[in-house]
Amino acid sequence: MLYLIPRRTSNVRYFLDDPALELEGIRPGPAGRFLVGAGDASRESDVVGVLLGTSRSSVVGYDLIISASRPISAMLAVGTEEQQRTLVAVHQDAVHQVVSYLQDRALVVRYNEAGLQRDEPARFSSVVGFTHGVNRAGDPHLHDHVLFGSASREFGRVLDRRSLDAHLETADALYHAHLREGLTFAGFPAWRDFHGRDYVAGVDVGLVALWPPNRDRGLPKVTWTRQGILDHWQSQIPRRLDVPSPQPPRDLGVISEHTFASYFEGRHSIGRRHIMLAFANSAPYGASLARIDALVSHYYPELADQRGVSEKTVTQHYARQIEQVRFFGPRPYDLDRAEQWGHRSRERDGVSRSR
Repeated sequence: MLYLIPRRTSNVRYFLDDPALELEGIRPGPAGRFLVGAGDASRESDVVGVLLGTSRSSVVGYDLIISASRPISAMLAVGTEEQQRTLVAVHQDAVHQVVSYLQDRALVVRYNEAGLQRDEPARFSSVVGFTHGVNRAGDPHLHDHVLFGSASREFGRVLDRRSLDAHLETADALYHAHLREGLTFAGFPAWRDFHGRDYVAGVDVGLVALWPPNRDRGLPKVTWTRQGILDHWQSQIPRRLDVPSPQPPRDLGVISEHTFASYFEGRHSIGRRHIMLAFANSAPYGASLARIDALVSHYYPELADQRGVSEKTVTQHYARQIEQVRFFGPRPYDLDRAEQWGHRSRERDGVSRSR
């Protein structure tokens, strides 16, 4: 899950003092880079300038932590150098996709006029990211710290935190879907099972079990060299646990409709962000943000322009499209095939606007 941490100080030494040498040689360039706007991510004044706030809020910005799942991060320890370079490059591209999605769908500023509320689309002024490869326990943990301001420079108003929070789960699913697709396309198949667990062909699940999640909490920060972390991981590998590795599924080019439908259990008003989430997690071998965005707009054209937290919604029945799926089969996640699948009459029931 993505974590959005508010920052109430402009002190950015935590990021600048850690060069993340554990990724030296497999990460293109230094740890820091600008994702939106221009600047030198190694210069304190440039990074501090990203944290744009207003006098009406003590929050000057946010630290968005975007992390690969543990089986995928494990490639940093047990993969070949080619796999590791590919992984870091695909991860950084997926981080860009998250920033793009949040800007297009989650960034709004709120106005109150005569008792009526309205949301205006906003844009990031500047965004900087820092790519790291370990957690405090020294386990493989590929992640980015993405810093951005709490206010819109264009409007001089605070970004609506409710809208950011509402889109985090979807942004996380899109990140992982993009990561799975990128690795698979590069020749390192990565897939997600029905239970939401990620796997990578050739990565031993018994080794992944050596690095369980959340065991780094409360530990002091440690800075590693590249050779130091490799030696550390190699010393742990003999303690491999005996865990059977699953077989990868066949790539049928369609979403898992059972997984898709499960995301709407107990939900009666379903917005575009919920459908994007379901599509991202229902593509076993992943799909890019551009592809998922186009598919959702194709299958649900009335939701194409929705953003913010007060999205237009549809009913659970309409979102699942069960009758069409039963007749035509599972929906493809290739747009050309989707357009062929989509030559059918569409029910338009239960369109409403959430409050």
